[in-house]
Amino acid sequence: MIVTGVGLGIGAVAKAKAPHLDDDHKKWGVAIFVLYFAQIALGAIIHFFKPTSWTVGKRRPLQNYMHAVFGILIVGLAFYQVSGALSI
Repeated sequence: MIVTGVGLGIGAVAKAKAPHLDDDHKKWGVAIFVLYFAQIALGAIIHFFKPTSWTVGKRRPLQNYMHAVFGILIVGLAFYQVSGALSI
């Protein structure tokens, strides 16, 4: 869905013959898109490679919390980016 949204956005800008990355909304969109793929990679590493030495006492490893905080950060940035689109 995110890839579709970015594709539609790029297509709309191209169809309108508008300049790419000329405002904060578009720049934040690209940054969030890159962070999204970084989050996917981080999640894959965390969920596929479970280090047993870090799970002392059956606690979650630190990287699980990093993954969660990073995801929340991306959602927050997405809200900010959408609010920028509403002011255009």
